Amino acid sequence: RVIRLARLVRTIRIIPMFRELWMLVDGVLSCFNLLLWAGIIVGVVIYMFAVAALETITKSETFKDNAMVQEHFGNVGDAMFTLFQIMTFDAWNIIVREIVEKMPITVIFFLFFMGVAGVVLFNLMTAIVVSNTIYEKPKKDEEAIARIKEVEQRRMQIKLLKLFDEIDADGSGRLSREEFNEVLEDVNFAKAMGLLEVDLDDLPEFFDILDDDGTGDISVDNFVTGLMRMQGLAKAREIL
Repeated sequence: RVIRLARLVRTIRIIPMFRELWMLVDGVLSCFNLLLWAGIIVGVVIYMFAVAALETITKSETFKDNAMVQEHFGNVGDAMFTLFQIMTFDAWNIIVREIVEKMPITVIFFLFFMGVAGVVLFNLMTAIVVSNTIYEKPKKDEEAIARIKEVEQRRMQIKLLKLFDEIDADGSGRLSREEFNEVLEDVNFAKAMGLLEVDLDDLPEFFDILDDDGTGDISVDNFVTGLMRMQGLAKAREIL
């Protein structure tokens, strides 16, 4: 089931219809590693400041019997949770104000922590996410587009191979000028060329271009490659 799911995801990835969906999914997945490492860094920073808070605030004579301080900074776990709350600016003033009023020097500690964890780290993570979106995602999109083009080219090659088998009347694996001229008036062949966006007026010269050795016939490889090139030229003309 896992293998089937992986194949399904790979198939969806290269289908043009689901391109936007895959961009969203790929964006979330690409940011997952970033968020993981950012969480680790934030955890380490909070842990360091929590240990410092225990030594400078909790164990001080001023707050040894303070219920609020002991509740929020009584141990490393509580201190880390409280600092995380302060880092996110969630009702931080209620906690910090009482401590600063009784020990003014702690304002340096809290301002330094809020500057490092609440401002620098958050802005840094935002900058990395934006950079990943602007610079890295287009590269991945180009790779996805290249895969889509590759799949389309394979499908086109299969169609052209079937078309060659249909017009190769003698089954020799090579297309003679007579066979080619006869098929130019065929309605089904004209429809196939229309699907390939190939101009029928260019086809009479097509045989002479591919018959570069002057043998009077062309191989299946030259036929497929030549028509695919003509399709590319037709699209280029439309763009111009």
